[in-house]
Amino acid sequence: MIRHLLILVLCFCFRSGIHGQENIPLNSWRTHFSFNTTKDVAAVSESVFCAAENGLFSFDPTDNSLARLTKIEGLGDVQVSSISSDSERNLLYVGYRSGSVDLIENNEITGFSLIKEFTFTEDKQINDVVLSQNTAYFTTSFGMVSFNPDSREFVETFRELGAAGQQIAAFTGVVLRDTIFLATEQGIIGGPLDGTNLLDFANWRRFDLTDGIPVVNTRLLAELNADIYATIDNNGLFRYSNGAWEKEPFFDGANFTGLNSSGGRLWIVADGILWGYGGTGSPVRIEDPLLAAPKNAFFDQNALWVADGVNGLVTDFAGSFQSIFPSGPF
Repeated sequence: MIRHLLILVLCFCFRSGIHGQENIPLNSWRTHFSFNTTKDVAAVSESVFCAAENGLFSFDPTDNSLARLTKIEGLGDVQVSSISSDSERNLLYVGYRSGSVDLIENNEITGFSLIKEFTFTEDKQINDVVLSQNTAYFTTSFGMVSFNPDSREFVETFRELGAAGQQIAAFTGVVLRDTIFLATEQGIIGGPLDGTNLLDFANWRRFDLTDGIPVVNTRLLAELNADIYATIDNNGLFRYSNGAWEKEPFFDGANFTGLNSSGGRLWIVADGILWGYGGTGSPVRIEDPLLAAPKNAFFDQNALWVADGVNGLVTDFAGSFQSIFPSGPF
């Protein structure tokens, strides 16, 4: 289903303290969502998108324009669970707790409800999108679904990824060379994308303590310099290099909410603190009063962009850190 995106460009100002307030005509529609509480961030072309619970907003640093996106502006659902960008195609994937998916391209939204309509499970949340050449892999609460972004067709559903062939949740993933790695509720699994039937649970490799990593609920993965990194809550940060996992000597016992690789660094949110780590030396803490509750971050256009649970989109694109979000409540 294709819906044209109604972009409402908002006036705003950077925080310190004031955000743009619209004049709403009597009897007109208005949204009643707060956009200062954000949880995910991604960039498509010149725009940076930030996800709140029931919608998105976008910011274009080339002209300082700000726009909100909710069901009123054309989104297909509420309760956003993840956003991911395909820079090659200039696409933004918006996943929802319901299993719905929206693709945003050139101010046009295409909605997909196939996963939402699955009847074999009630929990269909879209957790992440893993890109590999001509395929997007949606990690979900029941496994994984492959999608062709060019033909806009779903291809295969991977439902039984558990060690005994049971249904398990897959949270995030990365592709390294020809292998896809998934962070699941049963630890990290991996499988070749070419020449192997990954619909068969027996064809997945399951990493365990003999490989240097425990088999426990694992939610975050990222790739940096051909190494894979995983975070495990109440344990730490692990690196996969040369066929084996090794625990890094920092973040011991931490809880993690964000892990992103961009700009030649990992951006890690551990115990509510944002860190940058280049793979050598020690992580560097990113500090600013506006980083009150960072959730996820990435580096692009020579700037850091942070989804913050209190201050919306926090960025240093103009020098010092500033907070950006549509004024509200809506």
